[in-house]
Amino acid sequence: MMSENFVLLIGRIVQKPTLTGSDKDQISRTKIRVRNGGNSNVIPVISFGKNAEILHNLGDRGMEICAKCRIEMRQREIDPNTKLPFISVVIDSFNVYGQPSPAAYNDQANMTDQDMTDQATSAEA
Repeated sequence: MMSENFVLLIGRIVQKPTLTGSDKDQISRTKIRVRNGGNSNVIPVISFGKNAEILHNLGDRGMEICAKCRIEMRQREIDPNTKLPFISVVIDSFNVYGQPSPAAYNDQANMTDQDMTDQATSAEA
């Protein structure tokens, strides 16, 4: 049975995934650049447990990724009387593909497809 809370992200890893926590409670954080029409957006994602370890070991900047995710609403306690709500995009499963792309090494969040092509072409020259 599939959850109604389901998001599929297809894009490139923007930064090498970081791994924190103990062996049982590992957390991996990274960002995925996804295309949105002629622009792109960078989405921060997290993964837990064994997925976190695998993502950290396999994922590298510029690699293509297809990630099945869910959206979670959480609260962070600022002080005893104040809780700040925030949204997390949690990776449930993923596949990484191929070699890193030279165009993916630029961390600007709103590059157009033409900007990426121009950057890759100038890097080859």
